[in-house]
Amino acid sequence: MLFDNCRKDVKKTILPLGHEDPSVYPCFRTCIEAQRPPLRHNVDLVCDRLKDIRCVVCPKKPESCTYLLTKLELSLLDGIKDDIDFCVKLAREENLVFLPGEALGVKNWMRITIGVEAHMLEDALERLKGFCTRHTKKTDTETESPSSVENE
Repeated sequence: MLFDNCRKDVKKTILPLGHEDPSVYPCFRTCIEAQRPPLRHNVDLVCDRLKDIRCVVCPKKPESCTYLLTKLELSLLDGIKDDIDFCVKLAREENLVFLPGEALGVKNWMRITIGVEAHMLEDALERLKGFCTRHTKKTDTETESPSSVENE
């Protein structure tokens, strides 16, 4: 369903980072011991970058994992009603696919697969940040025009 929402005219590679089985990616290693250092690095990378994206929160940083469950702070976003709406719009606008929490029984959460190469995560996080920035609710001071502020 989410892949159907990706735009074909956008020249960005589709990054399905919410897929339930990360082993479908050729870069995913099968040896658990070999995964630990890169996965630890990916956890650090994602958790650090999410600090700059206020509407996507990782409440507990794991030591190492292949995916993260993140909470969506929908009250900070404009025009997004739930996790499914968030993920569908993200797929349409950024060709970035995450698994909505609804699929796992947790509403308004999202699963991000991090068992991929770091450069893919960096690209995905940049897209996610841009999407969230565009959809963040504007504060009263941000929506005031410069002339209305000058007239006060």
